This record gives sequence, C-alpha cells and structure tokens, in this order.
Amino acid sequence: MGYDVKLTGTAGAGDPEAEGRQTQFSESLAEALEQAERMAAQPGQAEAVVYDRSHGGGAGTEIARYSAAGGWSSEVITPAFWWSRLSMPTKEKLKADPYGAVGAEMWREIAEAGGAVIGIGRPGREGGTAGLRLPKDLADFVESERPKL
Repeated sequence: MGYDVKLTGTAGAGDPEAEGRQTQFSESLAEALEQAERMAAQPGQAEAVVYDRSHGGGAGTEIARYSAAGGWSSEVITPAFWWSRLSMPTKEKLKADPYGAVGAEMWREIAEAGGAVIGIGRPGREGGTAGLRLPKDLADFVESERPKL
C-alpha cells in the first residue's frame, strides 16, 4: 500500500505531463501528509490531495486535502480513525494522561496514523517534542476512550 499526493488547481491543469510532475508517491501516510503541505505551500498552488493507493496502483480513496490557506480537511481521518490505527501501548500511554506531553517515542506512530490531519502539531526538525500536547478536543476524545480500553 502507499499514498499518492496530487496538486489540484494549478497552472497547466489538464496537461498530462504537468499532472505527472504534480503527483508524488509515498509509502507512509505521515510522509504523504508532509509532502502535501510542502506541495500546497508553493506559490500559485491551490491544494494537495492525498489518496490511498489501491492494491495494484492507481489513485484510490481520497484520504485528506490540504491548502495553505485552509489547512487540513478530511472525511476519512477522524479522531476515531486515528485512534483505531494506534498500537495498544500508545493508546495506554495516551489514556494515562491525555492532556500531558506527548513523548518523542510516540510521535512517529501518531503522525503515521494521520495526526496532522486532526490537528496534532509537528515537532521541529531537531525532533524536540517537549511540551507537545494533543489539542484539547482530541485529548477529550482520548479521555472518552478510557472505559473502552
């Protein structure tokens, strides 16, 4: 499985060669989300759309959209979807203190599950995550999951 990131609303839209240059592939959802942010941030770009690549290639289901002006939107990645993709140890750590700092050891998994789309900020390149916390609405969701663990 993998993910395609495609730019929409760009100059040259409808030109097959231009569209080929405006599509990138990633094996990781976290990397695809980062690519979408970079691609949409280029001058003159409208938004980037992330698709899960169907088995055998080709564009699959739309996962999320990103525009520099509007941020992330998704009908697929919701708090429940994100939560379902986390491992049990990560769920247990988050449930122990949903409003506390999120450790660096959990960051990759949280990002891979679609964290950016549901509002979890990315740490800087230096990897420092001191003080990185779940947004309040997401921490409230995690707290609501406590009885289900």
